Amino acid sequence: MVFKMSVLATALLGASAVNAHLLMTSPAPYGADSLNNSPLDASGSDFPCKQRTGVYDAAKSDNAYSVGETVQIKLEGSAVHGGGSCQVSLTTDEKPTKDSNWYVIKSIEGGCPVDTSGNLGNNPSNIIDNPSLNFTIPDIDAGKYTMAWTWFNRVGNREMYMNCAPLTVQGGSSSKRSEEEKRSTNYPGMFVANVNGCSTPESVDIRFPDPGDDVAYLGQASNLQQEGESACNGSPSFSGGKGGSIGSPSSSGSGSGSSASSEPSPVVSASLGLSLGLGGGSAPTGGAYAPQAASASQVSAPAPTQSAAPAAESSASSSDSTSNSGSSDSGSSSSSSSGSGSGASGSCTLGQYNCLDGSSFQQCVQKDAETTEWGTSQQMAAGVTCTVGVSSDLGVQAAKLKPRMNSMRFGKRAHGGHRHA
Repeated sequence: MVFKMSVLATALLGASAVNAHLLMTSPAPYGADSLNNSPLDASGSDFPCKQRTGVYDAAKSDNAYSVGETVQIKLEGSAVHGGGSCQVSLTTDEKPTKDSNWYVIKSIEGGCPVDTSGNLGNNPSNIIDNPSLNFTIPDIDAGKYTMAWTWFNRVGNREMYMNCAPLTVQGGSSSKRSEEEKRSTNYPGMFVANVNGCSTPESVDIRFPDPGDDVAYLGQASNLQQEGESACNGSPSFSGGKGGSIGSPSSSGSGSGSSASSEPSPVVSASLGLSLGLGGGSAPTGGAYAPQAASASQVSAPAPTQSAAPAAESSASSSDSTSNSGSSDSGSSSSSSSGSGSGASGSCTLGQYNCLDGSSFQQCVQKDAETTEWGTSQQMAAGVTCTVGVSSDLGVQAAKLKPRMNSMRFGKRAHGGHRHA
């Protein structure tokens, strides 16, 4: 393996190395001016992304990349703690919270960030420019994401390092592929340990419980954890989400912190305030899912993803074969679908929704960097209807409202599960 370092001497681990811990310099991280090189707090209080005041408002770069592009990770510091294992993950949340869902797109088991027995001296300005530390932008929709680099050192205190960066994906998924094909790839959830009551074993390069399809082995085989051994001992209080298929990124840029999921999670309040925001499937272990009920004028709808139920799949199939002449951007009911459940096709305006027959709808999505199109049709949740036509809020109404019903979650689907630490 070839890489450049400003410090080549390998030193023994010790207290003097504490000031030379690692931080990510490329892709340019959130809040670079206030980002220090320490690990996450052992209590998990600054998970994710080393949470601190204004961190997500201090980004200096959008880190724009194209689908299929290889991106190298560069780090600063010299306390590499004998290497270890690391992951690269994405979330559709622009301002992630502890309840965000993270999708692992690459795992490196051993030799991360370098293959060495100890540290690389005690120079906090040392640059680690290892070309093997890279990842490829997957075939996902164009838009804004948050990328995370997480690292579990092999030698020393049981720690978890995590730096995050804003990512703008250009190009997006191929327009020649259907929405279902675009979202057919499932990604595991992020491995979380040493900050949640579950600790990694020392002196081994851990094997992740579910590393995903893109896995690199950069360390010594003798250091790699034996297959079948647990990567985390203890009962985790929270995790990095369930993973699954990466949905469309938020078009609003609000970064609400809600987990990305392939299911709408409506919330019905006693005052008919409806929220169709993105729910997180089931909340991470020990985490809290507390969506806020919005007024009827503040309704937002979920991004279209892979159909969640047979009824939705049937509706999606009909949209592939039947076009709708009422798919214009005017936003008036008269230019909407005919109400038969057939989906509209053609260009549209981002942020608009097309209610088909009161029980199903489409959202305008980014087709590629320059054009938009109507996505596949989706079923409304049970007990909720929309107003037929093209609009910015679907005209959501509760079909039935029982007394004292404050909130209810609908349409939760479990992705192919795996055990998280």
